[in-house]
Amino acid sequence: MAKSPYIPPCDWTPEQVQAKLQDLIAHVERLNDDWWDEDLKGLINVHGIFSPELARAALEKEVFRPSEIYYHAPKDVRDGLIARLLETEDPQTAGNLMCCLAMQGDDKALETLYELEQNPRSWRKKLYVDPSVYAQCGGWTFDKAGKRRQLNFDTCILSSRGIRPGTVPLVFFARVRTGARCAAAGCRIFWFWTAGTNACAFWG
Repeated sequence: MAKSPYIPPCDWTPEQVQAKLQDLIAHVERLNDDWWDEDLKGLINVHGIFSPELARAALEKEVFRPSEIYYHAPKDVRDGLIARLLETEDPQTAGNLMCCLAMQGDDKALETLYELEQNPRSWRKKLYVDPSVYAQCGGWTFDKAGKRRQLNFDTCILSSRGIRPGTVPLVFFARVRTGARCAAAGCRIFWFWTAGTNACAFWG
């Protein structure tokens, strides 16, 4: 059977976007083998789709990477992430779940990470950093009193290479201290602001 020709995500029709999303929801466990596959990159980075149904499917199958799946996930998903985080004894799973919870990012997520920072679980000894640092995956952290601190702005400004106006949402976040992962497709360039400093990001 001949392989279908590659269609860049910026050229996907609305019907193709929905088909790829539904296929990913139905087969979300494939992310365990390729946790940042091409369809997911296209859906999130180019079309700005953060699907509650995909987050629910990923939670059910215990797919916790990439954490971007859980960006602003609904409350029932958040509660499921918290339950699994409080139950796990595995440090790697705990680290992945804290990233997911940081991406979800609401006040209850903050309270949970703060509580784990104040009262560490046994797996904390096998991680390099505290929950407050994991919170930075979602663009925020908290101080010693549990008060939220935003680390960057939520807006990416489209630069110049190869993406037609109107095809890319200009709302995302930038990671700090880690090369600032930003919404981009292929090697297209975005400018973003983080902590008052502008820079560009590439996604290979």
